[in-house]
Amino acid sequence: MITESWTIERQVEEVYKKVKGMLVEAKRIGNEMSTGKFSSQVLLTIYEKTMVPVITYNLETWTDVRKKDMDKLEKIQADSVKSLWQLPVSTPYWGLLNEFGMDTMEARVDYKKLMLYHNIINSEESRLSRKVVEAQRKYEMQNGWYHEVKETAKKYDIEIENAEGSKKSEWKRKVKKTIKEKMKRTGQEKASSMKKLRRQVGQTQGVQRVIAENGVAKVREWIKTKLDMWDLGGQLGRMEKCVGCEAEEDRVEHVVTCEDVQRKMGVKAKLEWLESKKEEDIWKLNTYITEYVKMKEKDKQKNGK
Repeated sequence: MITESWTIERQVEEVYKKVKGMLVEAKRIGNEMSTGKFSSQVLLTIYEKTMVPVITYNLETWTDVRKKDMDKLEKIQADSVKSLWQLPVSTPYWGLLNEFGMDTMEARVDYKKLMLYHNIINSEESRLSRKVVEAQRKYEMQNGWYHEVKETAKKYDIEIENAEGSKKSEWKRKVKKTIKEKMKRTGQEKASSMKKLRRQVGQTQGVQRVIAENGVAKVREWIKTKLDMWDLGGQLGRMEKCVGCEAEEDRVEHVVTCEDVQRKMGVKAKLEWLESKKEEDIWKLNTYITEYVKMKEKDKQKNGK
C-alpha cells in the first residue's frame, strides 16, 4: 500500500521481494518437463505479462526516480532473465536485451510516462490531474511531473506538443516505434563496443525464432554460445589449461583452433565459426564446445580432479 511516507527506494525493495517469489512460480509453470519446446515462450510470456507490470508498477507517476534506483530496477530485470533461463550471472545485460528484443526498465517506464501524459492531457478539462499538468506547463515548473515528461519526450526526439488532440492509437504507435528504434541503436552501439556481443552486430533479430522452436535448455545453449558464456576455466578467469595441448588457456578461441583438441575429439572445427553470425555456424560451434566440455569432464574424473 502506497502512503505519503512511501519512497521510490522502498518500492524498489518491495519489488525485489515480490519478484523473487514470482520467479519460483514462473519456473514451476514454465518447466520444460511439462511444457516441452514451448517452455521458453511460456517463460517469456509470464515475464512480460505478469512480472514486468509488477516491476514497473506506478513508476510513471514518480518525479524523483534517481539513477541508482533505476539501476536497481535494471538489475532486477537482468537477474530475472538470467534466473528464468539459468544463465551465468556474468552474462552481459545488453547481450540479453539484444537477444530477447527487450527494452530496458528505463525505456519501459518512459513509455508508460508518455502514455499517461497523453491520457491526462486529452481527458476532461475539469479533471484535477489535467489542471495540475496544465498549470505546471503554463508556469514551466522545473520540479513538476510535466517537466519530467517533457524531458523524457526530448530524449527520444518526440514532440510532446503533438500529444494533445491526437488519437491514442497514433500516439501509442509513434511512442512505441521511436523507443524501439532508440533501443536498437543503443543495442548495436553496445554490440560494436563489447567483444562478447560481437555476433550481434548487424543482427535483425536475436533469439526470437529460436524461442519459437525450442525449449529453455536449447535457448540457453544458443545464448551461451552467441555471447561466449561457456563454463570454461580460461573463459571465466580460473586460469585452467586446455585439455588438448595442456599449454594454452582454456578459452573458446583456443579450443576451436587447437589441433590437439581436434585430434582427441576426432572432430574438425572451423575458424570461421568464431565470428560467424549464421545460425547454422552458431549451432556447429555449440555442438563442438559441448563435446569439448564433456571431454574435459571425463579428463577430470580420470585424473581425480
